[in-house]
Amino acid sequence: IVFSGTFDAINAHFRARDWSDGLPIVPPTPQRIEQFLRCAAVAPDQEIAVLPSANLRATARNIAANAVMAGCVPAHMPILIAAARALGDERCSLNNLGSSSGIIPFVLVNGPIARQLGIHAGGQLVSRYPNTAIGRAIGLIVRNIAGFRPGASYMGTFGYPLAFALAEPEDSPWPAF
Repeated sequence: IVFSGTFDAINAHFRARDWSDGLPIVPPTPQRIEQFLRCAAVAPDQEIAVLPSANLRATARNIAANAVMAGCVPAHMPILIAAARALGDERCSLNNLGSSSGIIPFVLVNGPIARQLGIHAGGQLVSRYPNTAIGRAIGLIVRNIAGFRPGASYMGTFGYPLAFALAEPEDSPWPAF
């Protein structure tokens, strides 16, 4: 527990420490984090990846805290753990995220889990839940675990300012949600 208080006080505390993207967060209480950890399929403090540039360990616990803050549901944990693992892979080149060109990671989900979680693959998909919550969680992971801060270690000047998630349609047309 890093802070206790009202919803507004918690949000002010997280904003002051640059732990949020400036939008209101869901307070990551121990009870909420525990619900997410039950869907993690790994130990809470198991290292998933080490994320540059801060070179901090992404664990199920700190991934869950960011997921709670973003408004995800516990069922999103497998996607977020896979995304953190991918962000830590040297082929992802997360170190280049600090470029002024506005490079933003996003999650492309394929397979049955996309349908199970209701991840959209059609028009206006970036702005639909759960695409936005999963994307926001990735943005908070990049901020809070990888250490990228807008205007400090992330100097993006162009492009969409928030990370996003979307589903890749498979061989048949995507059903309307």
